[in-house]
Amino acid sequence: MCAWGTVLSYDAGQDRRLAPRLKNRTLLENYFLSGHLVAQIEPFVAHYTHQRDHESLSNLTPADVYYGRGEVILKGRDRIKRQTIQSRRVQHQMQAAQSTTQMDQSRS
Repeated sequence: MCAWGTVLSYDAGQDRRLAPRLKNRTLLENYFLSGHLVAQIEPFVAHYTHQRDHESLSNLTPADVYYGRGEVILKGRDRIKRQTIQSRRVQHQMQAAQSTTQMDQSRS
């Protein structure tokens, strides 16, 4: 069994999406030994599984979903989003108050 055989399994739909990218990457060169081909495939699969966010998985990696980290990540993103919205709301209110103050001063 090769080292990348331990990577998460994919369903048929994922195979169809993954295959063209992998094919494009591996067909550009000739591989005379299977070890060289595996050396090219391993980083691709690792990136695809552990680093690349997938829109169909709520912008999580397959590894995050598989290992159950997805909910924690989504809750963290939601918390950050709420904090950002609140911060922007406060900034907007402060800016509006400054504008009103400047307009009142210019009228006086």
